[in-house]
Amino acid sequence: MGISLVIEDPKQWCDDFVKQYREMERIYVEAHQVLPEKLLYVKTNPVRQPLCWYLGHTASFAMNKMRISGLISHYVDKELESLFAVGVDEMNWDSLLPDHDERLSIEKIYAFRTAVFDVVEEVVRRTITSPMCIEYHSREYVFPMIVAHTAIHFETSVANMIYLDPRTDLTPMDMFEPRLRCTRIEDNGFAHVSAGTVCIENSAAVDLRFMWDNETGRFTDDVPAFEIARCLISNAEYLPFVEEGCYSKKEYWTDEGWEMIKATKLSKPVTWLERNGDGYMIKLVDRVVEWAPDLPTVVTNHEATAFAKYMACKTGKKYALPTEGQYYRVLDLCDDLSKANHGLRHGCSMCAVDVFKHRIGDDYMFDLVGNLWYHASTTIFPFQGSQVQPYYIDFSLPTYGDDHTMLLGSSFLSTKNEAHPYSRYAFRPHFPQYAAIRLVINGEEPNTQYSSPRFTDKEVVHMLELEYAHNNNVSHASIAQQLARYVSGNVLHIGARTGRVCFEMAQLESVKSVIAIEQWAHYLAAADQIRQRGQCFYVMDLDLDGAELMREANFVQTEHCARKVEFVQCDAINPAPYFEARESFDTALFTFVDRCPTMEEHLRILYRHVKGRVIIFGDYRPVQGRRFDAIVDGEYVSREAGFQKLIEDAGFTVVDLQALPYLEQLSQHAVAISSGTIFVCEH
Repeated sequence: MGISLVIEDPKQWCDDFVKQYREMERIYVEAHQVLPEKLLYVKTNPVRQPLCWYLGHTASFAMNKMRISGLISHYVDKELESLFAVGVDEMNWDSLLPDHDERLSIEKIYAFRTAVFDVVEEVVRRTITSPMCIEYHSREYVFPMIVAHTAIHFETSVANMIYLDPRTDLTPMDMFEPRLRCTRIEDNGFAHVSAGTVCIENSAAVDLRFMWDNETGRFTDDVPAFEIARCLISNAEYLPFVEEGCYSKKEYWTDEGWEMIKATKLSKPVTWLERNGDGYMIKLVDRVVEWAPDLPTVVTNHEATAFAKYMACKTGKKYALPTEGQYYRVLDLCDDLSKANHGLRHGCSMCAVDVFKHRIGDDYMFDLVGNLWYHASTTIFPFQGSQVQPYYIDFSLPTYGDDHTMLLGSSFLSTKNEAHPYSRYAFRPHFPQYAAIRLVINGEEPNTQYSSPRFTDKEVVHMLELEYAHNNNVSHASIAQQLARYVSGNVLHIGARTGRVCFEMAQLESVKSVIAIEQWAHYLAAADQIRQRGQCFYVMDLDLDGAELMREANFVQTEHCARKVEFVQCDAINPAPYFEARESFDTALFTFVDRCPTMEEHLRILYRHVKGRVIIFGDYRPVQGRRFDAIVDGEYVSREAGFQKLIEDAGFTVVDLQALPYLEQLSQHAVAISSGTIFVCEH
């Protein structure tokens, strides 16, 4: 299924690697040979690259990863490696090439691929010389990554051809010839799936298999009982949705799905070809066949979602697409997945929806994996504790959020990691893939809120960058650690922002709990996500042209420490009503100085409700016109001295005062070192 990470016999492992890599190269190139050369230079989809770009991309990827990991330092073709490096997904930083780019030559691209293959083989044989276990963070992990990456683009490149008309555009190839029998389809009933808790814990080191970063970590979900369709939705089952004109009925579509319909003017699945107004023919990869009612219908996620709503409206049942948790629950109940239409075991073509049966507890279903992927209702997200692979940090980061929906199972095109039942892949809901529909009927609503949104608000991005990205003696991380030394017991923190100080305090055994108050909900959303998942993701603008960079803010902590912290949205300028409902605190940390125009009132509240120390940190610059420095009796009083008098007037005694330089964000691209002061106050 993939490249082994355990190397007992180095020569044999290298031979096996080269064999698998060569076979992957063969089918990858052959898949593109169904096209006449002129079509390799054009885009079949306006938001994707020309097809020839994908021929060069996997070779460029191999060179790039070997250089990043230090396995090589040279280039095969610097211009091509740059040209084919970025542009797989429609991200803002991607650069789509024009049709018929004069720099592209198919002959040159094929020569480039051959040269890169030779480099990879030479580096593998030079590097793997003794028994070892390839670790997730090791540079040798790049080798199985190269093959797994090629496998992905074999499948997505074939999917890119889905808009072409095989009758005029393509040459049939032996590899895509249908080899599996079609059957007389049985009624698509539903299998009952009992309630249960799924728990996925993945580690490349423990599982000894290649996995992408989004597979690492831990996922749990309490899945209520549900029913799942035994078969993927067939063309026969989907036909009424088309014949009833549902592609023109807005009520079945999400807002984004309806925008797709308006933009593309779709009225049927893209693989259905009209036959002179008399029914349909079915488009396979490289040929057209007569109407096949028993084949699964190839659709986008938008179409799958609309069909589920159509069925729910028509029957009154709670039809939906399955969640990722529901898929894992079914996998838990299945004891044998050895027979499936994937991994090129049965040629390279889809088959009828009732060929490969899988036992599910006391029931059964078809194509739990294999034949076609099926669309999920949930988007992709990082598992708790997931680890970014150091030599491919942007494999999953750009997909996390609400705009990449999961694919479940695998397809007839899936090889290597893709064919593993616990692999995780996601695409934009309007992208064409060889994916179908499988419906579920829900009783109790399942959990669908897995996704981790990406934060784009500039205020949040600035604060996440300050609190989690910088690591030096003036960083917020360092300041947080210094402030945490002063607190103990039940701690109140006013001005939590994105939570870094709170998490540092929670690591201390002397701290029992942290109530963290913040008035801005967008700060709290990021902080609470880090508390729950250990990480969150945010987008930075790189330049004035709109280029972006996905970043990760993370803080590793135990569940016990995470449970110590409670984030509360509260009017931090007027928090008195909140405090009245709370018992007193042992310690308070006040880092709201730079946003607080009512300092006297805050100090009086803290004096009443905090029985121990109050630690105040800030730079005491004017807030909404309020100044802490002044001229008293003809003499200048500094900001620090003026603020100290304010503290003492509230009844506190300042027992310690410490100057502390810190990093200040002037703009998204500029920081400066400012000077602040820690006041340690007691009653």
